[in-house]
Amino acid sequence: MLNELPPVDIAEILVDIDHAQKVMVINQLDADYASDTLEEIGPNMQREIISSLKKEKAVELKEKMTPGQAADFLLALTFEDKNAIIN
Repeated sequence: MLNELPPVDIAEILVDIDHAQKVMVINQLDADYASDTLEEIGPNMQREIISSLKKEKAVELKEKMTPGQAADFLLALTFEDKNAIIN
């Protein structure tokens, strides 16, 4: 059902739920929807969520983004998380 909501609506939901629920929501979304949703949220929340995802999921999300979106995605991360995802 989440995959039927516009990413901007999912982003609004993420603001109102706790960290564990945010990660669960992103994990439940198809990679395309999850990457679109991450684009709709601020860098601090992106960092918070992505740092809690399995690296394989984060890589999958990055691969679904345009090069510009992927660059923004990587800019929001810590140095360690960037290296883990790039490698």
